[in-house]
Amino acid sequence: MKVLLLIDALTPGGAETHVVTLARSLASKGHTVSVLSDGGALEGRLIDSGVRCLHPPCPFGGAAWQGFWRNLRFLKRLGQEQSYDIFHAHTRRTALLLRLMGKRPFAARLVTCHARFSPRYRRLSYWGERTVAVSDDLREHLCDAFFLPKEQITIIPNGIDLDEFCPDERPKAAGAAHVVFASRLDEDCSAAAFALIPIIDRLRAKYNVTLTIAGGGGCYGALSALAKKVNARHGATIVRLTGALEQVAPLFRTADVFVGVSRAALEALGCGAAVILAGDEGFGGVLTEENFDRHFAANFCCRGEAAISEGALEQALTHLLSMPQADRSRLIGALRGRIAERCDARIMAEATEEVYRKAMGEHLPRRVLIGGYAGCGNLGDDAILRCLIDRARREFPSISLCATVADPKSAQAGFDGIDLIRRTSLPSLWHEMGRADAFALGGGCLLQNCSAHGNRSLAYYLGLLTLARLHRRPILLLSNGIGPLEGRLPRWLVGRALRRAARISVRDEQSRRLLISLGLSEGTVRLEDDPVLSLHPADKGVAAHVLSLHLPSESSGKALIAVAPRPNEVQEAALIGALRSLWKTRGVYPLFFAFDKAQDAPLCERIRAAVGAGSILPCEDERMIAALFAHERVGAVISGRLHALILAHVAKKEAVALCCDARDGKVSEFAASVGQAVLPLPSTAEDILRSLDGIINRQDE
Repeated sequence: MKVLLLIDALTPGGAETHVVTLARSLASKGHTVSVLSDGGALEGRLIDSGVRCLHPPCPFGGAAWQGFWRNLRFLKRLGQEQSYDIFHAHTRRTALLLRLMGKRPFAARLVTCHARFSPRYRRLSYWGERTVAVSDDLREHLCDAFFLPKEQITIIPNGIDLDEFCPDERPKAAGAAHVVFASRLDEDCSAAAFALIPIIDRLRAKYNVTLTIAGGGGCYGALSALAKKVNARHGATIVRLTGALEQVAPLFRTADVFVGVSRAALEALGCGAAVILAGDEGFGGVLTEENFDRHFAANFCCRGEAAISEGALEQALTHLLSMPQADRSRLIGALRGRIAERCDARIMAEATEEVYRKAMGEHLPRRVLIGGYAGCGNLGDDAILRCLIDRARREFPSISLCATVADPKSAQAGFDGIDLIRRTSLPSLWHEMGRADAFALGGGCLLQNCSAHGNRSLAYYLGLLTLARLHRRPILLLSNGIGPLEGRLPRWLVGRALRRAARISVRDEQSRRLLISLGLSEGTVRLEDDPVLSLHPADKGVAAHVLSLHLPSESSGKALIAVAPRPNEVQEAALIGALRSLWKTRGVYPLFFAFDKAQDAPLCERIRAAVGAGSILPCEDERMIAALFAHERVGAVISGRLHALILAHVAKKEAVALCCDARDGKVSEFAASVGQAVLPLPSTAEDILRSLDGIINRQDE
């Protein structure tokens, strides 16, 4: 998935740290994640984790409406250029931008609620098509104050990275106690800090305790003045203010007791500190196993608890400082186990992924028309469509599919379960395009003009794209290969046709570079594996039986080599010479597979006759071919067909790629990417034999 997270800034704070943790966790799971914000001290951690950081043209915190509209235009343009699957806002200001941005094809808009908000501006508040609340009480608040339906809201508690927030193995100083408070130091969240300074002043003599206050904000100056008075009275630094910290884990590891709320309390607990929950919304006291669930339901923010008081806070602090170290360690260990079960960042990321999938599922089209070359006698194109069908049934069972084929009646058995229409019937295409919710070019190398059909093939697929635009249907490219494209006009037409596509994925870097050279933005074009790479070979026993039916007695006990040739006179001569030598000198028997019936079947017959040995096997089921390639007697696969090399990779069989078209580098690019040998054009029989000798020698070892 491609995700854009939006937040006002990346300064230290609860919601901000939540976004950083979520972005890093999603990126570690392979998603493409960007964060749009005004920036801040936490941005470096995102960049180090491979998360892209973006800034709006005007600060989100600015008050001018002119800046708001500039940011809205920027977000709309960003959405068009990058084709995000998910827009996920974490503040009310960024959520309003999502609302005014409007819907985008196949993209979902989500909003996370991190705190209670006044319903005064209810009409301006936007909570997304799906809403995430970090605690039970916030979901109730959204239902009561903003009238959101309960089924729209998913509860996903804050998650922390327990690999980062872990205890320090070094022993703490005996006889000394360190109390830490961390929060923004603004008027609405500094009550506990103001209460702690006089308490530490009173407890200093008895417990040798020191206090560190981490954070920045409007109350920093007043707290600093109080700290100076206490330090002057004791003649030592008893209370220390650090200001805002980018990395708080090193500080938390030095703490014996942490005072605060929410995410910071969980992070300090992860670092091995006992926790007192105290904040401006209430006083929860010492966090224990008995009250853990109650505070978990309120995101450890003390909402609904009694108001904080100096007396209650001092009593809780005295209780923990007087507790034997062994008892305190047992309490911390038990609570750390609870947050590992319920508040780990990985759990948060997995739950968020699930919400993303559901949200995306609601934006998927109900019916998709797939245009391609399936049913025209090319196994690679047939395999692509069958794999797309399998994927749709597995991942998107609510979607119905219709595909273009050469002859619906003869092709129906090979594509069971979907509707088929004749690819050359304009009335059928017009009718089905009107019924569909989206049109997809379903894999293969369709937008090119260097095949035997030349510009006629390109004109056909450009015509389908035009037909989709006339019906105002979103256009999808699914793992396509693009090019080669010769001529300025064909290149211009392809670039123009794809500029408004809702989703574009290509199967190789060469195709991606070509589309970018045609004017498409880099963020629009995604790399996605060829669908055939996901298939599973057929049963080994069935493959062995098929092999036995087609092998003559002269091949008994001989090693086998699978050959899927592609027309090219130079490579044909080299292949004949190599196979003849392998058969006569080493007894390696060739098996021929005609991936394209019209072009490859006569080619296989010519090569077999010239070699004087070999069998031509049926080439109709890609799963069976993968199983035949995987057979223990087959030593290697040699081919100029891309999907033969893909099936060899699926079968985990070594292969040699024969390049047969100097204009098209997709065969060599795939082969090189998976470690297969690549023989350029032209090649000789000796080149082929050397490559095969290396493979055979490795197998003998």
